[in-house]
Amino acid sequence: MQIIPSSMLPERDKAALRVFMEGCRGTAREKGHFQIASISLAVTHIAPLAVLQSIYEPDELHFYVERAADEEALAGAEAVAEATFSGPDRFVQAQAFADEIMDNTIVVGDLEEPFTGPHFFTAFTFDDTVPEESAFPPATIFLPRWQVSRSKGKYGAVANVRIDPEADLDLLVARVWSAYQKFSVFDYKPDAIESAPPSAPAVVSRAELAPAVYPRAVTRALHEIGTGAYEKIVLARGIQLKADKPWQPLDALNRLRAVLLFLSEAARDGAL
Repeated sequence: MQIIPSSMLPERDKAALRVFMEGCRGTAREKGHFQIASISLAVTHIAPLAVLQSIYEPDELHFYVERAADEEALAGAEAVAEATFSGPDRFVQAQAFADEIMDNTIVVGDLEEPFTGPHFFTAFTFDDTVPEESAFPPATIFLPRWQVSRSKGKYGAVANVRIDPEADLDLLVARVWSAYQKFSVFDYKPDAIESAPPSAPAVVSRAELAPAVYPRAVTRALHEIGTGAYEKIVLARGIQLKADKPWQPLDALNRLRAVLLFLSEAARDGAL
């Protein structure tokens, strides 16, 4: 990873952004390999979940994590680089993928802010292989095109842009500059809820998937624990819900977040 000191690009305007990207394109031509231009900026009162909802695309990869007790939240959207792996060496493969991308990444901006700079997001299943019809591969890793964060009153936005040797810089500069301007207007008070959760879709039908499986799994789990094979087993039921309108995952996440914040505040105030 190559880091360009912010002092080399003191201006925060489109002209400076283009100069940086021109340098990245030059490196791509020299190495014969695309480069990731990673631009980090400190911003004011950004709400990661609200930003994620505003740019949500159903077919894109997304990531969100929040630790309310630590006053931290991090969101990533759209993969500028991604890969999936399977098998017993899936963790090694994911690390090698990240290493290759980082070897071709050029970074600039406010890197002193929490969670700025390029970050990879990952997801792994318990087993290193899964059936073909499984919803999730055994290992998924991606570098988001857009990343936003807040941590203890500090806020950051990151754009990761793939620059090929013959990249159209006018298009890339316009896209990044437009996103920066959009993120800059997400001005929230530090103690405000990220966005008002929309009303939930009405459930029109509810069905348990393979209802006979769960009781048998409980019986088997108790037996296995009794023999000492396991100390703890976590079981879950599969439930299929149909609603009167399409589910939006981030709306559901926002409603869950609002409930958890309410319960957390109630517990802190002694109401629970």
